Amino acid sequence: MKKRLAAFTIPELMVVMLLSTVVISAMYVLLQFSFANYFRYYTATEKLNRIARMNYLLTKDINTSAVLQKTAMGFTFTALNKVVTYTVVDSTLVRADGITDTLYASSIQYEVLMDEIPVMQAELADRIQLKLLYNGEELFMQYDKNMDAKSFLFIEERYGNRNK
Repeated sequence: MKKRLAAFTIPELMVVMLLSTVVISAMYVLLQFSFANYFRYYTATEKLNRIARMNYLLTKDINTSAVLQKTAMGFTFTALNKVVTYTVVDSTLVRADGITDTLYASSIQYEVLMDEIPVMQAELADRIQLKLLYNGEELFMQYDKNMDAKSFLFIEERYGNRNK
């Protein structure tokens, strides 16, 4: 006696293969779409985090320092017990204060001002203006030094009276 095994016919196998191909293709397209969105989100978040960190550091440094001076390659914040130096090299803003932080941009231009007038090297200043071209977007940042009595005393002690 011959025993028959149940099996699929060729048309049934072809239909299953066609449906599997459609489902697998749809899943691949969805996976590719989600990866593209993830990397777009990641680069946008990374950009915002870098700019927010540098903005935080610049704001903290200008508010805690007593003196803002222009240097040959950037600007320096001087407090009672520390000096923080920012250097602009090509398209990189480098902050040196024991730990080095950097911000890379397509273009970085800066201007150091005192009473709305650009200052020369080693002169005191009260404002920094940065113009960044970062990932195709132009950003303008401005930081003002608020002078308090402690800053005036520090400047007078270290640099002499500026009004004489």
